[in-house]
Amino acid sequence: MSNILTKEDIIGGITKEQLCRIESLDGSIYLRPLSESEISKLREEEADAYGNFETLEKSQTKGRRQIKGETENKAKINVQKTMKSTNEVRRKKILMSLDNESNKKDKWTLQDIGNIFNEKQVLELAEKVDEISGVNVTDEDVEDFPENK
Repeated sequence: MSNILTKEDIIGGITKEQLCRIESLDGSIYLRPLSESEISKLREEEADAYGNFETLEKSQTKGRRQIKGETENKAKINVQKTMKSTNEVRRKKILMSLDNESNKKDKWTLQDIGNIFNEKQVLELAEKVDEISGVNVTDEDVEDFPENK
């Protein structure tokens, strides 16, 4: 028989921190998983920096058969803005995850994340937050894509 969860049980899973081993720190740190809402907000913030992508498709048809088609694409991407946004979102993700009961005596800030941790540590911490939040894509997931079968 499966375990019947209450709303309180589920909320407790999001607020419950986990002791996570971070190899680049040669130690462990308490992180909490992020909710779908938190993850969506971070993704939207990151996507804002990507700019605009426009598609204009022209085609001529005769009856139900397409005879000739033409597609015109335009994209403007500010690479510097995109990289800055990605780094900022990564730091925010870590900050949100560090905000948990086990770390309540440590008041972390975005500046702390950027100034205390090196790039390798930030990348590993962000990856760990994704993993415990259930948003990592594994090699197995990629192999399951229809194009790969």
